[in-house]
Parts: sequence; structure tokens; C-alpha cells
Amino acid sequence: MLTKTNLLWDKYIDYLIFEVANSNFSRRAEIKPMASPKAPEDSHVTSRFMHELLVALLARKIAKDLDLNGEYAFGGMLGHDAGHTPGAHEGETIFNLITRIYNTGYFHHNAKSVEVILEEDICNKAIDRIPGIENKPELRKQLQEEFYGFLDIVISHDGEATKADEGKKTIEYPSYKEAVLAKLKLSNSQNEYKHIAQDPEGLMAKISDVLGYLPTDILDGFRLKIITDFNDDYLEAFGDMFSEENGLTKEEKITKGKEVLLKYQQDTLRKQRGEIANPNNQEILQYALESLKSAENKASEQKRKVKDVLGEEGFINEEKKKLEEKLRDNGEGGDYTKEQFLSSKLNKYVEFMKNFLKVSTDAASAITRKMQLYFINDFVQHSKEKGELGFSPKADRLFYKMKALNYKYIVQYSRWDYQTDVLPEAIKQLVQIIKMGLINSGTIRDMFFDEDIRESIEGEALGFMITKEQAIFSYDDYKRQIEKGRYCGNVRDISRNILLKEVIDFTRKKGKIFANTYMNVFNAIPYTVRDNVNNALNNEISVTSYLTELQKESNDTLRRKMILKYGSIEAARTHKVEFIGKLVEEERKNMEEKLAIQMAVDYLGGMTDQSLSELAIKTGIIPRESIINGTRGRVSENVLYHLNRLGEDNPGELDSEVSK
Repeated sequence: MLTKTNLLWDKYIDYLIFEVANSNFSRRAEIKPMASPKAPEDSHVTSRFMHELLVALLARKIAKDLDLNGEYAFGGMLGHDAGHTPGAHEGETIFNLITRIYNTGYFHHNAKSVEVILEEDICNKAIDRIPGIENKPELRKQLQEEFYGFLDIVISHDGEATKADEGKKTIEYPSYKEAVLAKLKLSNSQNEYKHIAQDPEGLMAKISDVLGYLPTDILDGFRLKIITDFNDDYLEAFGDMFSEENGLTKEEKITKGKEVLLKYQQDTLRKQRGEIANPNNQEILQYALESLKSAENKASEQKRKVKDVLGEEGFINEEKKKLEEKLRDNGEGGDYTKEQFLSSKLNKYVEFMKNFLKVSTDAASAITRKMQLYFINDFVQHSKEKGELGFSPKADRLFYKMKALNYKYIVQYSRWDYQTDVLPEAIKQLVQIIKMGLINSGTIRDMFFDEDIRESIEGEALGFMITKEQAIFSYDDYKRQIEKGRYCGNVRDISRNILLKEVIDFTRKKGKIFANTYMNVFNAIPYTVRDNVNNALNNEISVTSYLTELQKESNDTLRRKMILKYGSIEAARTHKVEFIGKLVEEERKNMEEKLAIQMAVDYLGGMTDQSLSELAIKTGIIPRESIINGTRGRVSENVLYHLNRLGEDNPGELDSEVSK
């Protein structure tokens, strides 16, 4: 049975929601995209914050329909993408690659979201709003403990989970806090980031994440003109989804899908006709309908879509000329005033024709709403019947099919070429600049020798909290040069000094949270070293198209070390465990460098797409032309991996479709 989670926060949830909505991470999310940076004309394309809000509202609705705690689900999902990188999942892949190769851990946005929320101290900011809280220390303590329940929803939300993850069971922890801390360690240090929530509200919130982006992916596809109509794969899915019959063939499903789409197109057209049914418009409307019929005949003869024929500028212009001749034959036009009336009529005709072009887009909005409601209603009904969360077998199959279709036909084409061609190298170079700045300024040294931080370091890790010997005055000289360089020199040097000053402040403000980062990096080294050694032994490039040279350099360095020590790669294979152990110890002796790299990644990973691109330009790493002249639609080479992976999780027809 599904049991509602009752919390003390239920009474104070509005304070928490306000602080999440008013946070810095939510403000950044307003201009962070779902897949790629917006162009100036992309004003209606879904932002990361709009996605978070829509998902939170969905989570609340579904939870309430299941008699669960809707406000709890809403509060958890409102900030679930707080740690999303610039470049969306492409950026996440780049940062994860960098941290793995440099042996500082793994980068996953769900874990990073928890860290961002904790760093902004959202919990205590919300508690401080409670009237009289200064006299209720026990209430504060209980709310602080319960707050980790919201964080558990955040770290467990991962909407990219595949069908293969469905069988995972909830791991019981003594408290929310222990669950979140354990999941953070698994994500950051061991690359295990697909978690199962502690409560049913968190379990269904994961589904809400996907139900939130399935429709907006499609609508953004239309807005960005990545798609202009639904192909047979989508029509088959819609036909299957909205048909009461079972056992339909693929062709019958496609036919049913066309019928459903046609109904929404007709409804949209009927609405448009109603809006323009003014008697003064009837003559122009009638001719527009005749033109539409002409377009249908031409499309049928040429075996094309009506929308494509209408979209031809030449077609509408030719029809406009015919209309002008007809109106002039009827005596319209002539003197100046009559010519103005004639021109207005002709322009109104063009406007009507363009309205017909909008039918598919408006119908797409209607059919995606219907799709979303189909999944919501099925999920609620099936969960109530079974007493556990889940879809019916048919809806479950279609749920993963729609994910795959959106990725195959829309999401991968929404990226800009500079995201895959320019930014990975720019991020790598920025990480190196920041790393040297944090070390040379003594910032990492100060954190390592801060007694408050050292108190939180566990076991043998404290013994590796050392820095390279350097004269104290050299740190001060370096910091003075940074400050001095902010006011003189060229734009590149000034920008780099401003960057370093900001990252130094960013690192110092972490306080005791720095200790958590240190432990994550320390614990991650055995896992990243193992992954890197395995890649080197097999001479593999783990992420095609991203930082290939960096991956190759890592492989070559490790292979040379192994050959030098054991004589050959084959001999190294038999001594792999020994080699990994020695390399782990060697890497842990460089914790100062590791933490400097991780601080750089945390800082850059929190930026917006625009701010990161502008930083790379101002610091002289990339030319502005690479951004200005960018084009959308470039497919990164690792897309096929994700598509095949989705296909492996979905047997039958989806497998064959996705792996084409």
C-alpha cells in the first residue's frame, strides 16, 4: 500500500518554497536551457526553471491524486535541477570526463544539486521565516533533520533512468540525512548516481520529471523548427496510445495517429475560422480556403505534405497574384485610397494563409497535453489498483518509447556546434587557469590548514592534507598581482585576474562544506584510477568527440608508466591490482592539486551558458566568432551510444527503431 509521508514541514512548506524560488540557483535556471543555449529569437523555448516549475506542479498533482503528500513532492522537485551545468547533459558529460581523468571524482547534476542547495543554506533561511522560531530550538532541529527528505527527492530524481533501473528497490537508511550523505558519496566517489528515493513522493517525482520534459521537448522541437510535423514513428505511438483496441498493426496505429492529429488540426482551424468569421473577411477567407485546396492537390500529386507546399514562399505569392487579378477584375483598386484598401485585403489573405501554417504547431500543443494526461491517468489508476507505483504494461512501453523518440528526433539536434566543438577544450583550459590560481594564491593551503575544516576530515585522509612547500610571502605577492592586474593590462589578463579573485572568494566561502568535497575526492581516487587504468589497458576513448586529446594523453601516460614498470602492456595486465594500488597512493599525495581542480569544476559547473561562453571569450580562450557564427543541429558522436542504450532496455519494436 502507498502510505502518505507526513512531515513537520507540512505546516511551514510555503517558507521553504519561497526560499527555493528566490534562490540564486533558481535565478540562474531562468536563463539556463534544457538542451542548448537560446538564441535571441528563442524566447518561448523552455528554460531550466520553467521545467523545474512544471515538474513540481506535476509531482504535486500526481501525489495528491494518489493521496500522497503533494506539497512535499512539490518542494523537493522545485529545485531538483539546481546543480545542472551549462550545456545541459552535454556539459555534464564534459565535467564528468574532466573530473574522472584528473582523478577528482565524478560529476552528476542530481548530486551537485544537493550540494548547491546546502551551500545556499536554503533550509535555515526558510526556518528563520517561522514566527517565534528563535524560542523553539527543538523545532528548528527537527525541521533541519526532515529537510534531508527534500534533498533525498532531489538526489533520487534522475529522469534519465532507463527501464533497466525499474527493478531497483529502495535501500533503507536510519534517517534521511544518512540516506542523502550515502548517495552523495556513491555519486561523487563511485559513479553510482541512479538512486531510489526513500519515500513514495520521491519515487513518483522521478516519473514527473520525464512527464514534464516529454511534451516540452516536442514543442521546443517545433519552436526551433527541428521538426515541422510528426513522422510515422510519432504517429504510431500516438495511435497506439489513444486507441482502445489491442493487436493493431503498425500501419493501423499510424492511421489512428493521423486521425487523432487531424482532429486537433481541424479543431485548431475551426477556432481560427471562428476568429476570422467577420462578414468583412468572408471573401478573403473563401479564397484562402480555395488556395488551401489547391495546396492539398499539389501535395497529393507530388507526394508531399500540405504543410511543405504552403511553406513555399513562391506558392503563396503566386496565389496572392491570382487574387489580386481577380479583385482588380471586380473593379477594386484604382485611385490612391482604393489601392490602400486592396493592399490591406491582400495582406490579410497572406495572414490567413500563414495562420493555416500554424495548425500543426497548435495541434502539437494539444496532442502533447493529451499524451501527458494519458500517462498521468494511467500511472495514477494503475498505482492505485496495484498498491505500488507504476504504469500499466502498455503505458510503460510507450513511456520509454516516447523518451527514445524525443532523443532520436529532437533533443540531439537542439545543440549548437560550439557546444561539442569549442566549449569542451575551453572548459579544460579554464580549469587549468583556476587550478594554478588557487594553488599559487595559497587558497587551498589556507583551507587545508583551517582547524575547523580539519576537524571534519576522517581517518587516514587527514594525513594527505598537505601542500607543496612554498614561501608564505610568495602567496601574498601572487594575490597582490591578481588585485593589481584587475586595473591594468589587456582585456584578457584583466578578465583572468577577475576570474581568479572570484574563484578564490567562492572557495573561501565554502567553509566546512570544503571538508565534504575533500572527502569525496579522497574516496573517489581508487575508483577513478581503476577506470583510467582500464581505459589505458584497452586503449579506449570513453567518450567519443569530447576532449579526445586529453583522454588519449591520459591513456598514453599510464601505458608508458606500466611498460616502464612491467616491460609490456600484457605483463601490466597481470599486475593491474598492484599498479592501481600504487597509483592511488601517488595520486593522493597531490590532494592540493586535486582540490584546486575540483573547486574549478564546481565554480564553472554552476555558471550559465552565456556567462561561461563570455568568460571563455574574455579570457582569450575562444574567439567570439565561434559563438556568434554557431549553428544549431550538430549531432555529437556519442548520441548513438545513448540511443542504443535506450534500445537495449526496450525489447521488440523500439529496439529496432532506436538502433537504426
